[in-house]
Amino acid sequence: MWYASCMQRISLVVGRGVRAFTLIELLVVIAIIALLIGILLPALGRARAVGRQAVCLSNQRQIGAGLAMYADSWDGFIPREADGAPGNDWPNGEISWPRAVRPLLDDRANWDEPIRDRYENAEYFKCPSRADDDMHEIHYVNNGLRFTAPGVLAGGRGAFKQAHRLIEVFRPSEKIYLTDYAVDEDGSNWDDVQRQGDDDFGIALFYDIRSQGHLINPNNQRIDPRRHLDGAVGLFFDSHAEIVPADEIVKIDLWDDGDYTN
Repeated sequence: MWYASCMQRISLVVGRGVRAFTLIELLVVIAIIALLIGILLPALGRARAVGRQAVCLSNQRQIGAGLAMYADSWDGFIPREADGAPGNDWPNGEISWPRAVRPLLDDRANWDEPIRDRYENAEYFKCPSRADDDMHEIHYVNNGLRFTAPGVLAGGRGAFKQAHRLIEVFRPSEKIYLTDYAVDEDGSNWDDVQRQGDDDFGIALFYDIRSQGHLINPNNQRIDPRRHLDGAVGLFFDSHAEIVPADEIVKIDLWDDGDYTN
């Protein structure tokens, strides 16, 4: 009798404690979970974007350090626009910035013989935020613009900036030397790169900005103003790098080095 009485009481308690979810309650729980996911996913995406941005900043700071070391090694000269004209690309002619900087960042590289890896192994030249929409292994472009007066770009055959001494840049902490390379959507720049085969020195010639259209023309833009959230990483002539807002990095004044002599 005692055992039966206990079991009866337990069954009554359990019976009163067990209750299934109603459909409305289940839908409310699902809605709350969906809301939380909707809140968290953008935050996680932004966190990943900030992490990739930090890597890009680090890469460009390394390039800036290499640029400063190159200037110390070669009488103060730094590379600007490069066309690879025979006999005029070394040490202070129209040498490309990747060719000039790579030996200072990579023990495998030197200024006389290319590695011939098409920069596939040059991680310091790659932006992790750049989608794999084309075949380029160099993800940055430098300032090859030549000005004849404040805000006035040179034209004709003399439109491109030759290598010059770093000390000739006016307000180097305010002027951009390098930034994020835009996706080569029509493949026009890649066609030029392809013609160089596996010649790393030849490939490196095509990663510069030589006209105002490279800054602002949507059909010919070589920079990506919104690579990192709503801005791009900019490396300045004084070797510091920072995020520059998208509406600022396309302004021509930011690229005017103040040297109007060549």
